[in-house]
Amino acid sequence: MKILLVAYAYDTSPMSILTGSQRAFSFSKYLGAQGNEVVVLSFRETRPRFQATGLFGERIYRSVDPISAAESLFLNSISRWAKIGGPKNRCPINTRRKKSTDWHKRLFYFPDRQLYWAFNAFVVANKLHTKEKFDVVLTTSPPESAHLIGWMMKRFLALHWVADLRDGWMFEPYLEIRKGRGLRQRAECFLERMLLSRPDRITTVSKPLAVDLRNRFGISKEDVFVIPNGFDPEEWCAVEPFSGIVEKFLDKNRTKRMVMVHMGRLSAARKDRDPTLLFAAIQDLKRAKPEFISQLSVIFFGIESGPEIEQVRRLGIEDIVHFHPSVPKRDAIHIMMEADAMLLITSHEQRSIATSKIFDYMQSGKPVLALAKDNTAAEIIQETNIGLKVDPKDKQEIASAIEQFLSCWMKKSFPFAPIQEKIDHYSRKALAQKMAHVLNFEQKESI
Repeated sequence: MKILLVAYAYDTSPMSILTGSQRAFSFSKYLGAQGNEVVVLSFRETRPRFQATGLFGERIYRSVDPISAAESLFLNSISRWAKIGGPKNRCPINTRRKKSTDWHKRLFYFPDRQLYWAFNAFVVANKLHTKEKFDVVLTTSPPESAHLIGWMMKRFLALHWVADLRDGWMFEPYLEIRKGRGLRQRAECFLERMLLSRPDRITTVSKPLAVDLRNRFGISKEDVFVIPNGFDPEEWCAVEPFSGIVEKFLDKNRTKRMVMVHMGRLSAARKDRDPTLLFAAIQDLKRAKPEFISQLSVIFFGIESGPEIEQVRRLGIEDIVHFHPSVPKRDAIHIMMEADAMLLITSHEQRSIATSKIFDYMQSGKPVLALAKDNTAAEIIQETNIGLKVDPKDKQEIASAIEQFLSCWMKKSFPFAPIQEKIDHYSRKALAQKMAHVLNFEQKESI
């Protein structure tokens, strides 16, 4: 097959920390390895028809994003203006940025700020199709504007179209501006129905998303497929031998402590992904069993500032909970391989959420303490048996789980036996094979 993959965020590095980029990159990588020809259409702030070749031979075209370019110029102008003004007239630039960029989102970012990129990208895609004659177009979101390209290519060029949803649109929306009521919400719902009822097939990362699409839009079960996020075993094989990077970040007294690691930011888009009760549980244990809890070290990578750091200071648990900036994916793999346990914090209000870090946690082979209940992440933990899931809203249950992990670490024996057969289903190579079946419209057999 000749496939046009439309992915707004597409990083050519296999160690990219961008979740959306990793998913698109893995599809491109493994679909190409299976004998398909993949052409990628992504974005660039300037130079609209920039072409490059990816690591695995995929050709990459980048269409200009006029909003991104204009916004960058606007914010740079604000920064220069702030430097010219006297100290009395200055205020933090990031504060001014928020005030200057938030007010118009509700009015002009419909369905998102990439709308204008989508129209430019369609012009490029149309010219590419004239020359390449694609068999199918695969659009992945967010941003949802990417699906406009698929819709136009199906409508005007009669191409088969598969829409891939990494997040819900109006179902458990990740953007705050979609959570209100009124004209904006009704318009979003109309556009969502118009676009997502048109693809030949749809893929989602979780069952709740697929069920919602079937129920709300009447899409048949045969046309909606669940292809979750996953891990790339080749990333772990490609990691170089340890070179002291682990000792640089992990606790120096780790021989006397159990090191529990949380990788990645606590997304601001998921405001209920909150470690407050975790910190409170640690504080209670410190008061009740100070010597016992002193053997624990919890390290968050990807948090440099924010309310979490202030909470830890206020609760007086800085000796147990530590924060580090983000690290490259290669270093992150080293750290996960050397940690004693992994920590997962999920949204307790969104059933479709399974953060991508859970799949790398699987590959690390370390036990996972998951603050997850009644969502996709909790189902994955139970299915693969890689750790313990607890109610993220129950402080006592969290404290008991921490005690259990510490006790198991002291005994050097955790009661979790990962089910490798289930874990293998989340390999990106296997997931790309499933995507290849979805994209192949000439294949008559059941997918």
